[in-house]
Amino acid sequence: MGETGSSDAPTTPPGIVDHTLGNSTGLLSHEQERGKGGVGHAEHSARSYSKNSLEALAVVQSHFKHYDDAEVTFAKASERYPFYSKVWYRWAQANGREDVKTPEQKTYEYYDSLGAPVLSSSLAEIFDFCVMNKQSEKAIEVFQAIKRYSDISPQYLLLAIIVTDKQGETKDRDAILKYFSELKDSKSQSINHELITNFADDLIQFISTKDISKLDLNKLDRMFKKADASVNDQQRIGLVSG
Repeated sequence: MGETGSSDAPTTPPGIVDHTLGNSTGLLSHEQERGKGGVGHAEHSARSYSKNSLEALAVVQSHFKHYDDAEVTFAKASERYPFYSKVWYRWAQANGREDVKTPEQKTYEYYDSLGAPVLSSSLAEIFDFCVMNKQSEKAIEVFQAIKRYSDISPQYLLLAIIVTDKQGETKDRDAILKYFSELKDSKSQSINHELITNFADDLIQFISTKDISKLDLNKLDRMFKKADASVNDQQRIGLVSG
């Protein structure tokens, strides 16, 4: 990554202003069109050290299989934004990196630093982290501390449906399904919420019948072609569907 203030910084391509994960696909397309597998614009953007720009740089580096560089970027992002350690940990697991202990430990340290009371959004993150580590009982314990489902992203609730059903926590599972049913009837849904609640219908059918044919996994692809979903959300729902 070049030094800040370099005079040969590339000009930001049209339409690429905020390199969030949600629009990093556009950044990837631009880099691919250059034909050299470069990451120049992502590097230039990341000089701001904003979370979104560092995140997008890591995505582009990973896409072009610059995994060592991506690991450095994730480490920098986590140092500046400690809550980002879990994303680094997920990435390290998914890409078979040798060092998964460092991001795992940093994630534990971040959650330990939160103190009490812990916000529902943070509890949802911890729940997700426990599931990643195959700590199902701990995950259930954390999830049950969440008082209002409306305070957390529905992606976590999709994951919770699977975990609670697997652990025999039918009361919690049915409460989530009821919430999704009520959410679907709401007229104030965003497109992401609408698509996710539609997928929840498939989960309900699958859980009631245990018939895998009821679970239309192709719907996931259609969901993300229509919705402005982040890479993290795609990974999370990918874990759910798996």
